[in-house]
Amino acid sequence: MEGVYKMGRDNARTPMHWDDKQYAGFTEGISWLKVNPNYKKINVKAALENKNSIFYTYQKLIELRKTSIYSDTIIYGDYKLLLENDEYVFMYKRFDNDYELLVIGNFTDKEVKININDNIQKLILTNYPDTSLNLKLLRPYESCVFQVNK
Repeated sequence: MEGVYKMGRDNARTPMHWDDKQYAGFTEGISWLKVNPNYKKINVKAALENKNSIFYTYQKLIELRKTSIYSDTIIYGDYKLLLENDEYVFMYKRFDNDYELLVIGNFTDKEVKININDNIQKLILTNYPDTSLNLKLLRPYESCVFQVNK
């Protein structure tokens, strides 16, 4: 069995966190896989109860790409990377003849100052419910999509 433990993939897995019950709702028996200790807080049930969870953010992202007025811009528009050497902020534009979108993401657990030189028209999507059009500071892991005046 020692060889199975070394060569198997179970040591790199954790059961799906369905809820905050014992073994994260993965089983009513005894799980041979260890459950990540954060299952009480991070689980499917909690995500479905929180309208600002990553689950709903991904739903909005999928809708934005597939069915919004910006679909063609997102899929076929030109791409321009901004802040190419910034190690904290990922910022780029997608644009075509119809729309120009500014996408900004802070991939750190720290607040980051930013300077947007574009004329922001409206906020399209964000993972914080109170993101401002006059964004000067990105909160930890904050991401947003803006429509820019052309």
